[in-house]
Amino acid sequence: MNKLLFTTIMFISVSISIESQDSSPNYVESVPGTEINISMIYIPDGTDLEAEKAEKKIKAFYMSAHEVTWDLYELYLNRTTDINPEPEISDMKAIDVDGITGASVPYVDMSAGLGTDEGMPVGNVTQLAATRFCKWLSAVTGRFYRLPTLEEWQYAARAGTKSVYFFGNDPDQLKDYAWYSANSEGTYHRIGTKKPSPWGLYDMYGNVAEWTLHESVENKDKSKAIMGGAFIHTGENTTPTSTIKVERKWKERDPQFPKSKWWFTDAPFVGFRIVSPVEIPPASEFALYWRDK
Repeated sequence: MNKLLFTTIMFISVSISIESQDSSPNYVESVPGTEINISMIYIPDGTDLEAEKAEKKIKAFYMSAHEVTWDLYELYLNRTTDINPEPEISDMKAIDVDGITGASVPYVDMSAGLGTDEGMPVGNVTQLAATRFCKWLSAVTGRFYRLPTLEEWQYAARAGTKSVYFFGNDPDQLKDYAWYSANSEGTYHRIGTKKPSPWGLYDMYGNVAEWTLHESVENKDKSKAIMGGAFIHTGENTTPTSTIKVERKWKERDPQFPKSKWWFTDAPFVGFRIVSPVEIPPASEFALYWRDK
């Protein structure tokens, strides 16, 4: 059963204007009521190399240094640490959230035996589940979070380079930066155990593939892109442009009817990371990023 939290959570921000959030490089987000911190990396504005003909400009944003982990995601699942932020003076209008729908509690081992220990990346999550996690995190921290757009993800994955990978064109170096089929031994690994990109992002290639937005204010494309490849993929399929599509077989073992909108049962290689734009959208547009009806 889905869990609905009937409460009003106020969005409070410190040193945040209605036009933009703090644009100083990097920050650490603390999840209230816990000891969990999220390292957010400043990604400067630039041009998406995959859309140069259209001159697709990417506005500056923050991206989590790591993929979202089980210990972080379980805070959203269990909802035992939800805290209403204390009201503070801010230029940003407070936004009421009268009911954040939580993902259903897992009905089988969603790690598929790969482990949910601290620092392990969450997997088997649907795009809706990843999106609603962003809404929950926004509510409990007071800062706007969402999934990256496809363009933002590819731009960040290249780290300002024009090569195949951010470290160059030599695929033999991939083992130093990614967990993929050649070195993963068929499992995902603790985040941050490989070298980071020049921008300070870990596991952009491999480990778990990562959801991007299928719909946003800027992009109405309905296609669903899962980026970067995962621990099951070869080096050729673990690049800034590697995509995978949802397959029906990912829910084959789901005993529910209708099948869960929150979980896969056979895709432990599908996870996500989060972003926070420097220029926050109007509050009236948040629903587009969080897939609210």
